[in-house]
Amino acid sequence: LIFMKLEDSSKLSYFFELFLDCKNINKPTELIIEDFSVDKVIFFFEEVCNIGVLSDQVLIFDRYEEVEIERLNILRKLISINPSNERIYTEEISRISQDKLLRELMQKVNQSKLFVDVNRIWEEKKDSITESIHKFLEADTQKMRYYNLNNKEVLLEDMGKPDNEGIFYLIFETPKEKELRNVLNEILDFFLSNNEYGLDTYLSTRIRHGTLQGQLRSPFQKNNLVTTRKSDKSDEYIANDIMLKRINGNTKSINKIFSDFSYKIDSLIEDVKKNWMQIKINGKNPQGMFDFDNLDFSFEELYTNVSPEKNPKIIFELIIQHLWDETEKSLERIRERLKKELCDQFIELLTKLQDDLANEQTGDNTFVNRKISECKTDVQLSIDEVSSWFERVDPSDDTKVTSFELLELCKRIRVNISPEFGNVNFISSGDEQIMLSGRELPYYVDILLILIDNSIKHSLLELEELNVEMHIENTENGNIKITVSNNFNNDILNKIEDSIVDIKNKLSSSEKQSSELVKVEGGSGYLKVYKVIKYDLQANPIINIFQTDNIFVSQIEIGR
Repeated sequence: LIFMKLEDSSKLSYFFELFLDCKNINKPTELIIEDFSVDKVIFFFEEVCNIGVLSDQVLIFDRYEEVEIERLNILRKLISINPSNERIYTEEISRISQDKLLRELMQKVNQSKLFVDVNRIWEEKKDSITESIHKFLEADTQKMRYYNLNNKEVLLEDMGKPDNEGIFYLIFETPKEKELRNVLNEILDFFLSNNEYGLDTYLSTRIRHGTLQGQLRSPFQKNNLVTTRKSDKSDEYIANDIMLKRINGNTKSINKIFSDFSYKIDSLIEDVKKNWMQIKINGKNPQGMFDFDNLDFSFEELYTNVSPEKNPKIIFELIIQHLWDETEKSLERIRERLKKELCDQFIELLTKLQDDLANEQTGDNTFVNRKISECKTDVQLSIDEVSSWFERVDPSDDTKVTSFELLELCKRIRVNISPEFGNVNFISSGDEQIMLSGRELPYYVDILLILIDNSIKHSLLELEELNVEMHIENTENGNIKITVSNNFNNDILNKIEDSIVDIKNKLSSSEKQSSELVKVEGGSGYLKVYKVIKYDLQANPIINIFQTDNIFVSQIEIGR
């Protein structure tokens, strides 16, 4: 094993498994240490039993969490047999524990992307909703109405009069059913479209505003198969220099293949973002996957559930649950469509890319074929990740997160979305005394990701040249202050100053205008930050932006 580790690590996992079989053990921690010299055991545990080798043992460990547990147990054994290196082992234990925590936090954030703050809707709209519910409670349940031959409605007491011969009847929706529809439509409007707490607002902030596009594009970027547009308004893409250096053939033809591929990938993702991730209702957004056009099919069930109740709050909660049930149907369709239709389209484009390149390139094509093969696997993993966003879980207060963990979490989320962000020089610091609840966490992530994205998108620097500094601290008056700063290209100084003026004007606009603009995709990041602080965190937002010495600074103060 020692020889294999030093000379031919590509076969290490195979011999590792063979060694365990020979010793009749399932895991390294079951090894009888006394059967070997201490030096060999230390080398085996330190160098051979690392996370990478353990992860390859799919017959031993079903989940990555089991790999981590085994590595932690190995490190604890190392501390006992080699105490001189305790600091090194303790540092690795800390890193593994931190990684585990960040993954759990990331899962919580991903599962909170779909949200409607129904408690706030009830608090703010209670009077209007209660009035509508009382109309429903007081309404008549008569279902039949009677008409004479002149199409004039006939009351029951006038049935026997001479003018009312040839009576016929029609079955109508009862007044009570009609009033329930009114209640349902009123609550539905708040549930979907309320600018502060409705579903579409969270779809805009947490999914459509960059996150979805970045996550779906990341496998192609990671494997250097796509490039970016020459400008926001251009359909032309910059040359794929990385691949052009590795592929022999007609440079112009090969570059066009990659450019066309990038365009097709971006077009697919744009379709998902602009069409699938919309709310379909009353004839609007016909391609939207959040379908609320067919509530009539489940209305009778709702009426049956609501009719026995007299308490307006309980009726409101029953209607909200009914709307969540309808939402769940949409979520299931979205997950299925992502995993099947979108995944198949991506794989089909990758296969075509491979065929097109094979027809153009000369010589060895192993490198590009390997990249395309790895990308196919990464695509499936990425779509699984996005699909998990459409599983609804209510945020809770049971988790406590430090400001340092929050910053590391945001950095990791951004790198997952766009792997090339790992090239950015990222500096962060946080006040250890600041602790956030699990309910607050998604909102702080929303704020920081918007500010990070702003730094990347508008600096016009190569990522290797970009410095992003993030700090979180308590102010003297008890507020939380977030500062994000970044350098930018000297050539855009005037544009940056104009943007600062424009952003400040938008922020100083009326509250109504800001809440309407928050759903706009593009140019509305700071309005989204304002909305998150004011309405979701229910705090007083103080937003200050400026530039000094070619450093763009965003200071966000959150009253607690």
